[in-house]
Amino acid sequence: MVTSSRRPRTVVTYLRPVPESTPLARGVVRQLLDGELDADALDTAELCVSELVTNAILHASTDVELSVTLARQRVRLAVRDQSTDLPTLERHTSTASTGRGLAMVIAIADAWGVERHDEQGKTVWCELTEGSPNNLHLDIQDVLDSWELTLNDVPDRTSHAEHGTTVSLIGYPVQLGLALQEHYDAVVRECQLLAAPRHPGAQPLPANLVELARALAERYPTELQHFARPDPRRVAAEARGEESVDLDYSWSEDDVPLLQWWQQIFDEVDAHARLGDLLVPGISDELASLRGWALQEFAEQPRGAPPRPWNSPS
Repeated sequence: MVTSSRRPRTVVTYLRPVPESTPLARGVVRQLLDGELDADALDTAELCVSELVTNAILHASTDVELSVTLARQRVRLAVRDQSTDLPTLERHTSTASTGRGLAMVIAIADAWGVERHDEQGKTVWCELTEGSPNNLHLDIQDVLDSWELTLNDVPDRTSHAEHGTTVSLIGYPVQLGLALQEHYDAVVRECQLLAAPRHPGAQPLPANLVELARALAERYPTELQHFARPDPRRVAAEARGEESVDLDYSWSEDDVPLLQWWQQIFDEVDAHARLGDLLVPGISDELASLRGWALQEFAEQPRGAPPRPWNSPS
């Protein structure tokens, strides 16, 4: 164990919502803690700060305040953003490229939590102690299972503002919906990276793709925030092993043009993915069918059409 007689100290760093902030945060942690903790604890601290900062950048899309506090061999990492939306743990398939960061932090940290600051955002924090059991061997799915035990009393609420009519998605396929959410997450994450400032020597991107990436990076988290975040009713249904679930949303015909515009944006991004312009593969036919069915229900039911249950094309 590396010992230190220094008094507790805190370093605060302000970060912009850009991908370069994650390696900067790791550097801050290593500079402060190098020589204070053993190699394993230092690596764990770097991993945790990477996940906390990345989550804040991707999901809050605001400036970030990183506080690193060292007191003897105990480290507290706190990441504050300006979004009041609380973080969520999600179930993902084994091939998912995003979404496991918070679960990993929970698995390896000694303590963690979220502090709300009224209308001024939130802080997600974790604490690590040198010499504590190395929990990296824990199955992340076990962590998710434990989390989802708290979803027994999932509120029967809509995920949109209370106005307009009710749109019902009958027989929504839980696993397929999970895969569609993963596709959205991966596309938005890559577009956020593409929209960030690029090095002068980087290969230029198609101009149309850059504009699409900016639209997704800057507008998607706010304009479609109710759909960008996982519906807890779907998460709970998956945790219970249900194949499908009926979902009701409060909706208005006035919202349809915006949703159709976003459908067009995703179609164009998928076209670039099929051309190999993105690392994310193009959307599958089955996922495209699910997205198209849901969009049609949101467009037609406010005009008086009856709900059409999901009918898999396969």
